[in-house]
Amino acid sequence: MDSILFITLLLSIIAIFIGIIKPSIVIRWKEDSNRKDVIKVYGAIMIVSLILISIFAKRVENKEVIQEVQEQKIEQVKTKKPVQEVKDIKVKQVEIVAKPIAPSTKKIDVVLNATVQNDNGKITITGTINLPSNTQLFLSISSDLYSASDSVEVLNGSFKSSTFTNKNKGLFNGKYEISIETKSYKKQPKNVQHLIGKDGINLVGKLVFKNSYSLNGNISYVTNYTIANSIDKKEIVSITSTQLKKVIKSLKNNYDITATAFNNEKLNKFKMCWNDRSCQVYANKVQIQGIYKKIQVYTSSQVTPSYYQKVCSATMIALTGANKELIEQSMPQYFNYVSQNGTSRWEVLGIELTISADSQGLLGCSFYKQ
Repeated sequence: MDSILFITLLLSIIAIFIGIIKPSIVIRWKEDSNRKDVIKVYGAIMIVSLILISIFAKRVENKEVIQEVQEQKIEQVKTKKPVQEVKDIKVKQVEIVAKPIAPSTKKIDVVLNATVQNDNGKITITGTINLPSNTQLFLSISSDLYSASDSVEVLNGSFKSSTFTNKNKGLFNGKYEISIETKSYKKQPKNVQHLIGKDGINLVGKLVFKNSYSLNGNISYVTNYTIANSIDKKEIVSITSTQLKKVIKSLKNNYDITATAFNNEKLNKFKMCWNDRSCQVYANKVQIQGIYKKIQVYTSSQVTPSYYQKVCSATMIALTGANKELIEQSMPQYFNYVSQNGTSRWEVLGIELTISADSQGLLGCSFYKQ
């Protein structure tokens, strides 16, 4: 549009110059045209063209200004910087790095006091200790007949365990060992690690010891407690316990093997059974377990095959009442047969005998008697 107006303006100027010389050339529609007519017509056209060019130029300028502002806004959104003087602003970034706090080197002479709360044999352990809040402790209570543990947290210098019971009843009368230890350094929260030092190096005193997972210091507190106002343990008499007692007697009479409780502890009538259908004893490293009417003699790589077969023979003698020499002749034959033919089961002398291999290829015996 601006080019058309410019051409019109230029032509009107040329027409005026030509019309001044010879009006009839540019004013062809009038016979007696003169210079005055030329100036009126083409002068008017020239003025109108100038006005229109001026108006159009302002519109273009405004459009360019608007476009520039829009472009600045778009740039602001992209860069998240102010519209004005964006190019002149230089931001200096300063990285702030927090300096690590050095671990404490202050020594802690550990003092621990524990108290046992006894509610008719239901035991709760409380105490005080001068270790930081959030320190993680491990508590345990055990006897020949019972073992349980709990994890507790120190809060404001104090701790308290959950209540230890025997199936919601009081623990059996007897002597118990109570143990309180700090958990390993890696299991302690950061604020505790900061105060006790790497692997508990800041811990000192009579209760501090070293072990495989704490190279510097770990807390160990051990005390004994006797329950005398609760329930006396009663001997469990059942089919399972009766059969296992016969096996214990057979081991001693035939092979001079003394059955024990777990971890080679001395066996008594209270340590053998958990309930009417579950009992176990040990013949050296061989576990003998009774589950209702079944006696399982578990394999063990820590004893010789001949020793293991003696335990199987003693068990079969106890359950059948057969002659020792007869069983000793038959037992190797059973094992030899299974080694060549795989798992086998026999009904002999009123019992069911099964011999099979475990995951390591060791042959083991089990018995079932109605």
